[in-house]
Amino acid sequence: MKSLTFKELDLMVEMAESFEGFYVQEVIISHDMLVLYMRLGPKEAYLIADVGSQKPLFIATQQPLPPFKKQTKPIVLFLRKYLIGKKLAQASRQMDYGRLVNLKFKNDEGWLELELHLFPQARNIVARTEKSQISINKTKEPQKLANTMSDDNPRQPAEIYSDWIGFRKTGKQQIAADPVANFEKIRAKKEQGLQGMRDKLASLSDEGLRKAGEWLSVNRDLDVPLEFAKFIDPKKTLRTNISEIFEKTKANKKKIEGVEERIRLLEAELKQLSPSSLAKPAPKTPPSPMKNSKGRTKNFENGVAAYIGKSAGDNLNILRKAKAWYWWVHPKDLPGSHAIIAIEKGGKLDSNILKQVALWTLEETLSAKQFKDWQGVKCQFLYTECRFVTPIKGDKLGRVHYKNEKTLTLTVPAL
Repeated sequence: MKSLTFKELDLMVEMAESFEGFYVQEVIISHDMLVLYMRLGPKEAYLIADVGSQKPLFIATQQPLPPFKKQTKPIVLFLRKYLIGKKLAQASRQMDYGRLVNLKFKNDEGWLELELHLFPQARNIVARTEKSQISINKTKEPQKLANTMSDDNPRQPAEIYSDWIGFRKTGKQQIAADPVANFEKIRAKKEQGLQGMRDKLASLSDEGLRKAGEWLSVNRDLDVPLEFAKFIDPKKTLRTNISEIFEKTKANKKKIEGVEERIRLLEAELKQLSPSSLAKPAPKTPPSPMKNSKGRTKNFENGVAAYIGKSAGDNLNILRKAKAWYWWVHPKDLPGSHAIIAIEKGGKLDSNILKQVALWTLEETLSAKQFKDWQGVKCQFLYTECRFVTPIKGDKLGRVHYKNEKTLTLTVPAL
């Protein structure tokens, strides 16, 4: 299951906002997954916080859920006592913290706040009232993010929900083997998401809220016609009601612009979607750092390649031309060759490739007789990203400074 991007998380929060006013009817916990079942008249909705895997997520949906094995935990008893019967008052994401969602519920008896920590290494659900607090896991103080950039091509809520259901059932992403079937499946998800966006646009474009505000401004009376009653809080003053309706109308205008833009993007995606567009592009070979240097190259699958210079000077030239995200590998405590592994930016270093390159550096460092003496012996290797490796100024032996290194221990195999 692919992690939610910030933009996808915002889409889910906006979906939850459309459920504001719904009342919580049931609380379910299953394997660190919290499900809130809510109703407003005949309408049903679910809010789901899944913190049971390394890719935690938040889902707001009106689609029916499959049955889950219910568990009894202290947080369940707490939420059933303080949350059932309260209505969703606000859903929001704390932008400074990235993957932190707040859900606020209230009724005449008080309020309850749910704080969803959707961080891979600090997954948690925290519930608090005025007097008490409880959480699924041990609470860690969330850290502010310096960068909360998101992608420009988010999945729609219906698509995320479908992926999550498949992941929950099988433990892995479900992808159709047949390209045509896969295309139909993805198209159906996008069309479903597009319809959801159109429904949301229709609800936001409802003139009832604006007309209620105009009626209050003219008549100056909270005894409104029945059609406007759902927009009025009789416990608040006339002035407060007018002010809140004005703010909601203003907020809806901004939301409408955002929804219209996503509808345009989704319509464009559907227009360009075809079985051929889903085919995975051939992996790109990262730029070689061997320019104007002599040495040896090892090529691996997915465009990955490793390089070792012929001399100390060649090794330093290769290091200087390496991208910051390339990897530097060197036998620990042995003078000799280092290798540079070139991978795509944002790519993950394959452990099998790392092992092969590490043994290659040892083989290139030692003579044939010396290497034979190492066979069956454990050897340690250092590796780190090239951004953390700096040549020693004026050193002609090819030595370097390095930091943030990791250690790999291998038994040298017999040839």
